[in-house]
Amino acid sequence: MIVMSKASKRHGTVYPASPTDYFVFFGNFVKGGYDSITIHKAQRDGSVKQGVTLRVGDEAEYDSYNLSYTGTITKITEKCVSIVAYPGSSNARTHRLDLNAFCWRNFDFNAAETARKNSEEMMYL
Repeated sequence: MIVMSKASKRHGTVYPASPTDYFVFFGNFVKGGYDSITIHKAQRDGSVKQGVTLRVGDEAEYDSYNLSYTGTITKITEKCVSIVAYPGSSNARTHRLDLNAFCWRNFDFNAAETARKNSEEMMYL
């Protein structure tokens, strides 16, 4: 499935949804959504590069600034991916990323590398 950007309107100008460089393939359909998502990206030379395959219960990035904020994937649908930050605590928050945002944040996601970078960055904050 081709991932589309969101349609928007700024200062009276309408920007329609447009196709991005990302393609996604969903796993098996289970109650309420899919069990996995595989991200692919079209390269400039015409080839297609495969990214990561993430499943419900895996860790994924939902936001970043100086640090990369990660959470647990709880639901994968055709329109968005739901990620819960701090699951099981009183601070649990659900973040719903549209497929375009999810793809560019998690195309080459590596949980161990992200944790290492966050640990190093925390030394300077």
